[in-house]
Amino acid sequence: MENATAPLELCPQCHVSISFASYTLPYISSSVKAFYTPFEADISAIENDLMKPSAELTVIAAEIERVKLVLQALEEQHAYLDTHVTRTRQFIQPSPIRKLPTEVLAIIFEHVCASDFYSEYRGTAICLSVVCSKWRSITMSTPALWTTIVYADSP
Repeated sequence: MENATAPLELCPQCHVSISFASYTLPYISSSVKAFYTPFEADISAIENDLMKPSAELTVIAAEIERVKLVLQALEEQHAYLDTHVTRTRQFIQPSPIRKLPTEVLAIIFEHVCASDFYSEYRGTAICLSVVCSKWRSITMSTPALWTTIVYADSP
């Protein structure tokens, strides 16, 4: 005996839905409880009753595989878009150091280059100048960063 279940909406945009059949075999459930062994005629009837659900099972298995591929493609697209959105937001909402005026960065660079803490790093101004184009422009246009030449023998 076949009954239809409530339809399942597959696509909320185009309103495509699917309904599944619900199969009940009442003579089996009562016979199983009594440990009944079916006769040849019963087996034939049961196999006949199982043909349609078995065919539907094959169709559903194929649909599950198709949906898994769709899900995988959607997850890949989601990851791509997530990365794109995150990087774009970082671009329009820059880090606080990018908001500092050029003059303030130049003063910070002067202190870094004059500091004893960084004295072991030869060419601190050069290191600062290769961080990004803005820092390069600042270091190249700040003469105070280039007033001292550090000479050390290379080992």
